[in-house]
Amino acid sequence: MSIKINHQRGVVLILALVILLVMTMIGVSAMQSSTLNEKMAGNMNQRNMAFQAAEAALRAAESFLEPETSLPTFDNTGANIGLRPAISNFNVNLMNYWLNVYDWIATNGGNDAGSVLYTGTWDPALDIQSRYVIERLPFITMSCILVGSNSAGSIIAPVTNYWYRITTRGMGGIDNAVVILQANYRKSSVGTSINLTTGNGNSCQSTAAAASGRQSWTQLR
Repeated sequence: MSIKINHQRGVVLILALVILLVMTMIGVSAMQSSTLNEKMAGNMNQRNMAFQAAEAALRAAESFLEPETSLPTFDNTGANIGLRPAISNFNVNLMNYWLNVYDWIATNGGNDAGSVLYTGTWDPALDIQSRYVIERLPFITMSCILVGSNSAGSIIAPVTNYWYRITTRGMGGIDNAVVILQANYRKSSVGTSINLTTGNGNSCQSTAAAASGRQSWTQLR
């Protein structure tokens, strides 16, 4: 009878150890999952900070282009570093070009170097202040805007549209949290109004809003 009791006590001990092992494994798995979630949330927060920094630089570049006053020469030299003619020697992979090839912090211009430092309000927790590059694209489009009418017919004004490409880089609080944004910006200049009926030599056949501003944007990284 005593042998049977001792045998039962041994089974209970083994069962308790198995349950303890399972509970330990569940606890370790829960800790690992919690740590992973925390890292993912931290990385997402860093990337969001980088995105906000890149967007702030994009708005700063647009504000630079927005005024009706004349713009400086886009030659990427001297005081105009980061303001450049269109870059034509792009790699096939645009993200790789702006992330690994282009020299954002160069103080002298070049084919693949030079940018403007964002000087607005920024979070000191960020690793590096954001920067932007503005390219003046080599094409101009024409349109017209309806500005009124008189007894002779509609009055229009010719609109010259200049196009720019803005690329910005924002970085979070860690080195690998990098966001690169790119946008196309149209700057419209309204000319002297003319009468659409008489024409006065005007060749414009359609009307369109003379609205400067961001026309499209994409996140390269």
